[in-house]
Amino acid sequence: MNKGKFVIVTMVAIGLAMAVFAWWARYEASQRVLERFGPQVAVAVRKGQRVELLTLSQSKPADESSLEILSVGDEQLYVSSSQEIADAPGLIHARHHLLHEKGFHWDEPPSTTPPNWTRALRFSHDEGVATWILDFTDNRAFIVERKAEVGMAPIAPALKKFLDEL
Repeated sequence: MNKGKFVIVTMVAIGLAMAVFAWWARYEASQRVLERFGPQVAVAVRKGQRVELLTLSQSKPADESSLEILSVGDEQLYVSSSQEIADAPGLIHARHHLLHEKGFHWDEPPSTTPPNWTRALRFSHDEGVATWILDFTDNRAFIVERKAEVGMAPIAPALKKFLDEL
């Protein structure tokens, strides 16, 4: 084999090895997310055509005509406003961080302080809905459809900044 062919074969082999490694690393980084949140939540977050930012209140609003209630365990939260953010700049990064394993504290015990659920993100897709209720005081998230809570301290500052700018 001449030197030119050897160089090309070597470059292709290195490229394939790097592609396999990248695929494996991506797969490993999403395993805990899929285990805790489920594939339906992951698909809704990744591909949801409709994305809403919900403002939450613990007290019942005066206008009950468009009342929407979210349940977190025994607690009832009322949606006081909703804003469509599917086209918001930076949403693609927020989606990525919500599905990446390094964004969460998986083994952290649940906080013992009462939650301060103030906002929620709802991702709607043909195959389902994923509603993330957020507490930026204790940096935790609750996924309504899975009844799963997780610490989100690693991504909380960036996610809060993103939502504050909307």
